[in-house]
Amino acid sequence: AILIILIVLAALFAFGVFDPSAQTNCKIDLPFICKDVKVGKGGISLTLSASNVKDAVVNSIKVNDQVCSTFQGSNTIINNKDNEIRCLGVNGEGNVKVEFDISYKSGLSDLSHSIKGSGNVKSEDFNLVYNGGFEFGNGLGSTPDGWSAGSQSNENVKEGSYSLKFTYPPLSVIYQPSDRLIKIDVNKKYRYEHDIKININSPTLYLEYVCYDININPPDAPLPSYCPSTNGLGCIWGQGITQYSSSFEGHQSFEINDLASLCPNAAYIAIDFEWWHPTVAPSGTVWVDNMKFTEI
Repeated sequence: AILIILIVLAALFAFGVFDPSAQTNCKIDLPFICKDVKVGKGGISLTLSASNVKDAVVNSIKVNDQVCSTFQGSNTIINNKDNEIRCLGVNGEGNVKVEFDISYKSGLSDLSHSIKGSGNVKSEDFNLVYNGGFEFGNGLGSTPDGWSAGSQSNENVKEGSYSLKFTYPPLSVIYQPSDRLIKIDVNKKYRYEHDIKININSPTLYLEYVCYDININPPDAPLPSYCPSTNGLGCIWGQGITQYSSSFEGHQSFEINDLASLCPNAAYIAIDFEWWHPTVAPSGTVWVDNMKFTEI
């Protein structure tokens, strides 16, 4: 009997039942654990873990009965790790009711199952950038999840374990791929911010956002490659946020309130960094951490 009790306790510890950090007001039955839920203007994030399941997928999420259907990245749950499931395009303010459902197969059979989870949480500022802290990935030196290039670095970290590091040459552009785009409403205002350190050997580095329509196509006629955009800072299809021609270190915040005029047909944007200069080959190294894009 004692052996059985010890086995049960070991299983409960493995699922995080006795881990205070795993206790939230987001509830779901085993074999799943809801470790965290964040809701705010523009989206929701669930942190889910599981053990001994197959083909586990979050099928739907509701926020105050609003159905959220735009998943930002994968909605698959992988065994024995924390999975951040993000969905954009819903608004939660004040006290928020969350409901979600998961389909899966038991690791012991191929029978299909479904399970529902729920929670009641208070809204907070919601970061629309996937993996803006660059914590998700395969570790030091690997490309962070949700980014085209660069590497997870333990240098110039402001929060957590990693920053994003990239150097030119060889990396001329760092951007968010199409399955990690930020869903926006051109009639709303947003704030972009980050912590950044730049060692520039020769200019210039541009920070931009690139607009996409509902079909993930650039919404306006493409500008020629490496051509100033309408506000004079960006290149390709990008709208410039700022540019760097010399070394810099610090926290920066920029208000973006002109989407309706610059990208009237946009449904999504991607943040990107791009090295370019018309006559001089640019070079340098950049570290970014705490990248955020929030509705204001």
